[in-house]
Amino acid sequence: MKKFLLTLCAISMSTAAAQQTFKAAFSPVTIDGRVTQNGVVTIGGKSYVSVDALSAAKVTVLKPNSLGIYNFSVKANTPVKLSGCLNEWLTDGTTRVRANRIFDPFSTSDPALGAVWTISLDVMTSQPTDRVYNIFAPDQQEVTMKDGQAVAPARDSFAKIYMRDRDLRRGETINLAVAFKLSDMAVENPPVKLVMNPAAKALVKAPWVFD
Repeated sequence: MKKFLLTLCAISMSTAAAQQTFKAAFSPVTIDGRVTQNGVVTIGGKSYVSVDALSAAKVTVLKPNSLGIYNFSVKANTPVKLSGCLNEWLTDGTTRVRANRIFDPFSTSDPALGAVWTISLDVMTSQPTDRVYNIFAPDQQEVTMKDGQAVAPARDSFAKIYMRDRDLRRGETINLAVAFKLSDMAVENPPVKLVMNPAAKALVKAPWVFD
């Protein structure tokens, strides 16, 4: 009987502890430009972001223990943004594209190709699925160099690795690369403008411009 009473007492104490209200001071948090006033709290020296703050930033749980951008914020009547700078997200209302880095010329594994300039791109979609060639027209990229020289696949030597048709799934970001070579590959003359022309199936029939 004594052992039973001790066990019952322990259970009661555990239940009482679980019912105690933990008071935490939340602070504002900014995610991708969106501010949530009670969005972050520090407990035991670690910071935790609330589900409300994640939801406001259109971040959701794609599968257990995995967060992703499920649907980015494109509100009704929001202007389409198809022109911007390096590291700026552009959107046609369905797809977001960002030119995130320009690599100095480096040698490829193809001896016939040699060194190429490479511009790295991030792409994501709010559609359940999509394809790269539904967004960008293959072989229709245009690049302007610092000295004003215009480069395009129809006239110049583009690496055929520059862009492949790939699946796009909502909640993931894929990386593409626009790669090309010139007769003069001087690092003092880098690309300063990239134009990605739209595919026939594209939502907006206007080019994506990074300059």
